[in-house]
Amino acid sequence: IEIMFSTVPVAGMADDIFLCDNDNDGFENFDLESRTAQIINGQLDMAVTYHEFEVFANVGADPQASPYFSSNRTIWARIYNINNPECFDVTSFELIPAGQLEPNQPPDLKACDNDTDGETYFDLDVQTAIILGGQTGVVTYYESETLAEDRKGWILDTDAYLTGTKTVWVRVEIAPGSDCYEILSFEINVSVQPEVFIADDILVCDDDNDGFAVFDLTQAEPEILCSLNPMDYTVSYYEDAGLTIAIVNTTGYVNLSNPQTLFVVVEDISNGCQGQTTLELQVNLPPQINAPTPLELCDVNNPGDEMEAFDLESKTFEITGGDPNIIITYHETQADADAGTNPLSSPYVNQVPQPQTIYIRAVGA
Repeated sequence: IEIMFSTVPVAGMADDIFLCDNDNDGFENFDLESRTAQIINGQLDMAVTYHEFEVFANVGADPQASPYFSSNRTIWARIYNINNPECFDVTSFELIPAGQLEPNQPPDLKACDNDTDGETYFDLDVQTAIILGGQTGVVTYYESETLAEDRKGWILDTDAYLTGTKTVWVRVEIAPGSDCYEILSFEINVSVQPEVFIADDILVCDDDNDGFAVFDLTQAEPEILCSLNPMDYTVSYYEDAGLTIAIVNTTGYVNLSNPQTLFVVVEDISNGCQGQTTLELQVNLPPQINAPTPLELCDVNNPGDEMEAFDLESKTFEITGGDPNIIITYHETQADADAGTNPLSSPYVNQVPQPQTIYIRAVGA
């Protein structure tokens, strides 16, 4: 008596077969043997037959051949040891003739490069719902059309994809690896944020000693924009770092504190990218000065004409009290003193017979 032992196979898991139902009649020709390798799964001396019913598979009856013309149905596969067909296992998979998906064209994505390295993060997953539009399918993203066609090397970090400006390709299919698919693409655009600068502080004199004054914020814009074309950008001012309190009257703004920091946003009109900087406002009290005593000279040069050369700067120390931070200039008219124009220099010969009033302008350094 010869006793032989045969290996009992274990059926591997077979993927469902999805085919495009191009004529929408609900039927397609399926290659059943395309799942043989998955079912055998590397086991030696095994064969596979395909059956329409589980009971047929268990007894090996009525095996089906490819191409197998079918609608949606379950196929039962029998894997058996070719040396002993009574040693077998049974598994199943689905045949699915699916209608073509009708994917929607996704919009282009854009973002600003906030660190000037040419790249930023994008969430590609936001495109998936747009593409499917309520249909059931699988969406994968690729860096080239060839990869999308071959379904190789798809982008893995779709929720945080770091990239610069490029085209992204999309494969939309009924199921993974299906021959029923569409290829789409959309653009990713990364724009550089505007380079802005910190302007000099805006200084205003406090004429009524209350710590408040009216500021024209726009006078700082040439420094903030520097080489940027003002026609291509908008400049907005805010009272808070969170940019929630916008300043409307930018040419007649009254400060809230002294000094005060404002927050400035420069936006590129073409792409919405923003640069940010700050602007300091400061209200300065008028310098404390002393009223000088009259500057008197003897009429020794051409006596009787009451005209002499005066050293105006000899009164500077008396006026400032010795404070070197106060700049003193002398003027013939109140208007010149107010405007800081036409300062006088010494020696100064009085222009009218005595007395003549000289107007003094004091500026805190």
